[in-house]
Amino acid sequence: MMQKLSHQLAGELGETLALAKFVSLGLHAYISPPGAPGHDIIIVMPDGPKSVEVKTRQFISKATEIGRWPVDMNTKANADYFLFIELDLRTLEPTFYLLNNAQAKSTHTDSSGSGNCHPNKVRSTVEANDFSALTGGPPEPEEQLSPDISLLGPQNVTSDLRRIITQEATFNRYRIVRYSSQSIDVYLDGARQDNTIGSLRDLAKKVGVSEYNSSGGVRNTRQLGKAVIEAVNERK
Repeated sequence: MMQKLSHQLAGELGETLALAKFVSLGLHAYISPPGAPGHDIIIVMPDGPKSVEVKTRQFISKATEIGRWPVDMNTKANADYFLFIELDLRTLEPTFYLLNNAQAKSTHTDSSGSGNCHPNKVRSTVEANDFSALTGGPPEPEEQLSPDISLLGPQNVTSDLRRIITQEATFNRYRIVRYSSQSIDVYLDGARQDNTIGSLRDLAKKVGVSEYNSSGGVRNTRQLGKAVIEAVNERK
């Protein structure tokens, strides 16, 4: 029979999953050393570091098993953000709720010695898996592009119609591809690169594209890929 993890183990797992998520979004982040004063994760932003307090709760059958996220506002009240995680133990798949300081406090109820942020209030305050507060406000507008017929050779169409190429650019030995799903691939000498965001950052420096958007947030893979493709094509 499946059993829940200890609170400590679940917390450590949640922090690791949160860090992986932040990095996948193109954010520069690190976990604070165990036992160090302060908050769980630090994200380096253009306007300075931002602290994130991570709270993880787990469930086996349904998320309603989570009755509270304990938060001691006496010691954690100055965190810039609070990340509440619902962890499905059947798949170890997390659902993230990112709240700023004021939002988190609005979901909190004080109690003797600690306090709780209530799941129903958390879920109704923000959308699940919405990290736009850290990636620069609302996501950059994604115009709906019609597939470029000139690109739709057999090599560009897969069994997944979402992978139809809508934009592409070539720069030296690189080819950057954007699909109808908005996802990005980078190829070097015909080989797809596993570290897409790393390749895009290298290309961005070469073609004069900032890795930050107009709001000062770090561009994620889709945003940076789109900007690089447009910058390369404008050079032609």
